[in-house]
Amino acid sequence: MSNLRILFAINSLARGGAERLALDICNELNSKKGVEQMLIVFNKQNDYPEITKDLPVCYCNSKVYMKFPNRTISNLKSFRKICDSFQPHIIHSHLFYADQITRENINQETAYFSHVHGPVSPYEPMKLKEIIQKKKIIEFFTRKRILKRYRECNNQFIANSAYTMKYLLKFLPFKASSLHLLENAINLQRFSFVSKNLPQRELNLVTTGNLIPRKNHLFLLEIIKILKEDNYAVHLDILGEGNLHTAIWNKIVEYGLENNIALRGSVGSVEDYLHGAHLYVHGATHEPFGLAIVEAMATGLPVVCLDGQGNRGIIDDGVNGFMIANQNATLFAEKIRRIIDNEITYKRFSVNAGRKARQYDITGYADKLLSLYQSFFPSDNISSTNKG
Repeated sequence: MSNLRILFAINSLARGGAERLALDICNELNSKKGVEQMLIVFNKQNDYPEITKDLPVCYCNSKVYMKFPNRTISNLKSFRKICDSFQPHIIHSHLFYADQITRENINQETAYFSHVHGPVSPYEPMKLKEIIQKKKIIEFFTRKRILKRYRECNNQFIANSAYTMKYLLKFLPFKASSLHLLENAINLQRFSFVSKNLPQRELNLVTTGNLIPRKNHLFLLEIIKILKEDNYAVHLDILGEGNLHTAIWNKIVEYGLENNIALRGSVGSVEDYLHGAHLYVHGATHEPFGLAIVEAMATGLPVVCLDGQGNRGIIDDGVNGFMIANQNATLFAEKIRRIIDNEITYKRFSVNAGRKARQYDITGYADKLLSLYQSFFPSDNISSTNKG
């Protein structure tokens, strides 16, 4: 009997939650017997050299895009060549662009899985007020085309959170049986629990996320400003890069926080900063899941964050952290003080954070994923499609 051959596809390996999960899945499957895998990317950017060194990553220069109003431009030669050589039983794509390419060359003997990491604009029907918007017209025809492809291949969808699942049920015109909930997971060995103590001198906070509007870093600066004015010796490490770097730095200078906040950029060893911190803060206004929050909790960090909808299942309010419903910097700072002003409270939150994070272990996740694959591609079908 041959191995189960899985072809993963993702836009690129730029830093992000979808990319991290895809790589953690691949690394975990490396330890599974009877599995052969390949990861293809459509952009050569790789911000994860430290965790891709043992993975079969292949660049694919195929492209698909819609040209206004309803013309599809594609070059699938590279993708077809990879499929002809590898002959996958499973094609598992992350993010919508990877869906577009991999569903243009459907093989009826392959099972297709789309991993949905949050809202996908082309999934949403066009509203009447949008009919004069060029972008929305293109999305209208993109939606029509991809839904047809999904039907042709009996596409299955994996939602990364209950929030995303609810979104898919609302906008995708498919039976609920084609939608599967697998909440994101992390490598607990990498983000190991470290027993925490209250700071003797400076309170070290940390946050992770690309410097983009929805991550809301400017809001976190207000909180540091409040804590400093309340005579807390506080420092915040911001891990991430993005087009708001200059705007954030300018606001840091305006608030006089140059000695309290560091923009660390894109870092490889996120866990080193988490292990050295006392508390994790997250200001995102929208979060389809909250992978960075789980990573922080796994290392023993209590969390204070905004309600990003998708992260509601992670935070047990008043147990492993606090979730703030509205963007209120004063209340956010008060929740931080409630955690760090008492040794017993802090220890309890820290232990509870680590315990909660253990629910999101990539090892168990990979087992569930393999079971899902096998329910659509039983082992007795594998030998019949073995490479000649």
